[in-house]
Amino acid sequence: MRVYLLISLFVVSCVPTSYANDYQESIDGDLSGDPLNPTAVSLDVGINTVTGRVSAPDDTRDYFTFSIGAGQELTELFLLEYTDLDTGGTGNRGFIHLDDGSQSVIPGPTTALEFLGGSHLDRATFPSPSDDVLQALAAAPQGGVGFTTPLGPGDYTINVQQTGPQSTGYSLALNVVPEPSGVMLFAAAALGLVVQRSRSTDRR
Repeated sequence: MRVYLLISLFVVSCVPTSYANDYQESIDGDLSGDPLNPTAVSLDVGINTVTGRVSAPDDTRDYFTFSIGAGQELTELFLLEYTDLDTGGTGNRGFIHLDDGSQSVIPGPTTALEFLGGSHLDRATFPSPSDDVLQALAAAPQGGVGFTTPLGPGDYTINVQQTGPQSTGYSLALNVVPEPSGVMLFAAAALGLVVQRSRSTDRR
């Protein structure tokens, strides 16, 4: 019983609860508007946030690319904040899409099958900050070929856009966790170590 309790505590300790890696346009620089040259954003295991602002015609799109490392996966994507900065309302609709690879496209009728998934982005679509945007993108309601979650290791690109004149602020949270297989490998190794030490103790 003691061995299983120890290994259970070990598994729980391997799952991150919080580790903020925060990219803010106001501090770290304007996110790229070029789909072929997105801004590289680093993600770590835990909660990572990207905060920016978009408005047409001068800053219509924010593209950022990120990598999910070996033994990791992206499980959730949340819209923490969404603000229509010009009118003070929250009904101004934006758009978000996810693509695989470190480059992407400008979303539209001719490119709708060239990215993974797209969705409207506003508080009407995602009323709560706890609504999972990643699941919506996987279903590709506004373009895309669709995909399954979670997202495994590889390079990905996200675009947030506002084609209307309103200046829209947003904050996204991306949750990266160890793959279950990785956690179980560590757990198995720990279990073996605990059992070995237990047997050594019993022989004394």
